Amino acid sequence: MSSARQRNPQEPRAARTSRALQEALFTLLAEHDLADITVSQLCREADVHRTTFYGHYPTIEAFASDVFADMLDSLADVGGSPEAFDDVDADAVSSAYDVALIDELQHILENRAVYRRLFALTNDAGFRRTLSERMRARADLAVEVWQRHDLALDSDPAVLAAHIAGGLVGALELWATSDRTDVEVFAAAVVDTMPPWWPRVTR
Repeated sequence: MSSARQRNPQEPRAARTSRALQEALFTLLAEHDLADITVSQLCREADVHRTTFYGHYPTIEAFASDVFADMLDSLADVGGSPEAFDDVDADAVSSAYDVALIDELQHILENRAVYRRLFALTNDAGFRRTLSERMRARADLAVEVWQRHDLALDSDPAVLAAHIAGGLVGALELWATSDRTDVEVFAAAVVDTMPPWWPRVTR
């Protein structure tokens, strides 16, 4: 039997397990704070064995960190690749980043208690590190997009992306831990800290 055949039965099972755990997490979060949810509760709700959970994550916080970093990362996806914007003008690019930022802030607002918990963790559950890595990858793509539009050509792409990603993670943490609720006003404030050529929030 080939290695591909041996792997195939496992891949859908792993996907189902991951989906079941995520659905269970959101179900429990509807009635409990993240700090009050145990691995046993999560696994019972998901109908997943605890040893399966511990094979991938050491704690609930580590699992939630991965899930919510993934969600923010998916909201930050404005096209998948720099080439997706080759045939559109700068206004269309600006609009895409505008929508992505506002969607991220709205999502955090709707799940603020969870994000506050994740940002406040004193132990390293991986959230800030994972989020920083995801935002850095998105910033790398964004810088390449703008350089394809002949902007920031004199900047070191790696340094610029690191600067943008670090600032964005800090702004998302401030939004999560504050009591602010005006998404568009906060988004405009975030964009005001970006380089002058960065797209400005217009809606």
